[in-house]
Amino acid sequence: MTISHTRNSSGSWFAIIVLALLVLVLAVYGGVKLVTGEDPSSPDSAPETKRVVLKDATRTQEVLPGLGSLPTGWSVKDGSPREMSCPAEGTGCEGTLVSASAEYITDGSPDIVVIELRSYGTVEAASVGYQAMAQQQKNRGENGLDPLSLPGVGGDESMAVSWAIHPNPTEPDMTEATGATSVLRVGTLTATVLLRDEGAGGTSLDVLQALTAAMAARAGEAITGQRPTAAVQL
Repeated sequence: MTISHTRNSSGSWFAIIVLALLVLVLAVYGGVKLVTGEDPSSPDSAPETKRVVLKDATRTQEVLPGLGSLPTGWSVKDGSPREMSCPAEGTGCEGTLVSASAEYITDGSPDIVVIELRSYGTVEAASVGYQAMAQQQKNRGENGLDPLSLPGVGGDESMAVSWAIHPNPTEPDMTEATGATSVLRVGTLTATVLLRDEGAGGTSLDVLQALTAAMAARAGEAITGQRPTAAVQL
């Protein structure tokens, strides 16, 4: 009896297909590295978050909180927000593209709330501007300056101070005035938040914390191309 055996070639074909797929994957991988110089499997090669520079006055003013983003009982003063002149020789003005400010009416305290926003052409220019404005606030020490800590407000750089003038030499009818100011930077944007109370009792630092945090969040939304919607949480 003769036994005839024919070799099954299906295993060989499977190996050839696997080898071809491997060659294709390596070719694509090498092409990506050749064109971009990056390793596509590396987490560092992920696309960066979009960043925009605000050059338009209207878009810059939108970063300042509007009526729908304010605490109950607050309102935006007539004429706000508005474009603000920032001369090159002014503190922190060098390198600015557009500036804006807004004043708010509260439900009682503080008496004055003003927020100023500046947009710069580069992060480096914004950081220089921030440092100049922060130093300006620190130089108020002769009027009873106290450094403040505002934890968790966000942003890239921030500082805050409280101050008191008894009496205010530039306003002789005011026997007492207290206030607080914060300065922060988020990317190419800087913001200064000013609070003042025209009388005894001091300034609520909870308000300064809430306004500064809201501005940091709104600036962060703006420089990533989003419409600012973060609200002031009191």
